[in-house]
Amino acid sequence: MANEIGQNGIANEHIHSWDVFHKYVTVMNEYLIHFLSTENFKRRDKDCNYLLLNGFTTLTHVFKIMLNHTTIDKAVESMENSIYYYTQFIAQMKENIMYDLNFSSGTASLFVYKKTINTLETTKPRDYIKNLDYLLLIYRSIIDLLIQEEYNALIPTKMINIAIELCRNNTDEYKFRKELKNIMVFINHFPSLSGANVSTIYEHIHTYIKKYKHCDLKFERLCQKKIHPYYGDKLKDSNYIKWLLD
Repeated sequence: MANEIGQNGIANEHIHSWDVFHKYVTVMNEYLIHFLSTENFKRRDKDCNYLLLNGFTTLTHVFKIMLNHTTIDKAVESMENSIYYYTQFIAQMKENIMYDLNFSSGTASLFVYKKTINTLETTKPRDYIKNLDYLLLIYRSIIDLLIQEEYNALIPTKMINIAIELCRNNTDEYKFRKELKNIMVFINHFPSLSGANVSTIYEHIHTYIKKYKHCDLKFERLCQKKIHPYYGDKLKDSNYIKWLLD
């Protein structure tokens, strides 16, 4: 990826969404791993998942805001700083036995924003932003899926595996956008009460991204498959994607 140039612009033609996403994932993985070492996780507090996702959202907002108003490196740096500010605020918050979770987590986010979002500049539109937005949505959808079960040390590794496959062998933003749309359709097609466990759905998503993201998914075709009398059984099968695309 080429270096950014100029005070207000970057060489868009040399910067790709998957490269920027890789930087985002690297920092977010640091946050996920760091969260494993916090007292919230060690005590398995009932609000652990809520605070984890709130921090996830906060770091993402910092990254997106800074990315739209400054350089990529500064956006990454602000995101890295957010890990410290957020986790430290939460740790201090937890020392107070009586607290309102919604109010306190929101205050933690505001504290992070004040510490990290400062001098903003007007920048040229970034050609890769739309695809980056899709990547962030996909990434968040998968963390939301995995967090339905108890947060554990395997989640950062699973998220890295997804990111690697998303960013592998990309050369064209237009083609990549079509693949990202296919992935979003695939993720969103799963019934909320599918009868399949989280691990099964994750494996389907991982496999689709790795091997089938170039295969277009039609809404009508998915609807036909989902009304199949044995859909629930097919969903649990390792050959589910082949059946879905057949």
